[in-house]
Amino acid sequence: MTYQQKIGKRDDGLEERVQNIEAQPNEDAEKASRQAALSRALKHLGATVARREAELQATLENMDEGVAMYDGDHRLVTWNHRFREMLDLPVEFFEHGHTFVEYLRFMGERGEFGDVDLEAAIKERLAVLSTKHSFERQRPDGTWLKVYRNPIEGGGFISI
Repeated sequence: MTYQQKIGKRDDGLEERVQNIEAQPNEDAEKASRQAALSRALKHLGATVARREAELQATLENMDEGVAMYDGDHRLVTWNHRFREMLDLPVEFFEHGHTFVEYLRFMGERGEFGDVDLEAAIKERLAVLSTKHSFERQRPDGTWLKVYRNPIEGGGFISI
């Protein structure tokens, strides 16, 4: 038996390892193909989300009513310019995701709720957030507001 024949008959897994090494470029190509497909899908998803967000913001901005959405922690997460405009809120108020309590305190401290116990007024407004409700109130400048608040899944609410 020749030396080559002896090597060929060895059963130490060398042949299997060579086959695995030879298959590696195909596996790498398949992995790269899957990664490229995933990258394309993520890019498409990102573009879709951005488009839907722009559509939603355009919808909000074209409403005559002021609209604000608070999340489950009662943090302001989205609003339209009319909300800020109607309530004469400073731009800085929208830079930090203020809470609804901070909003109520800000409004109350500048006299929006009249001559009331501010802490009691805040508690009263917080007590009804989990239910759909509406009310009217007059601002210090004489403007009347009709406010609608609707709870949303997750504990937040929409205010119109």
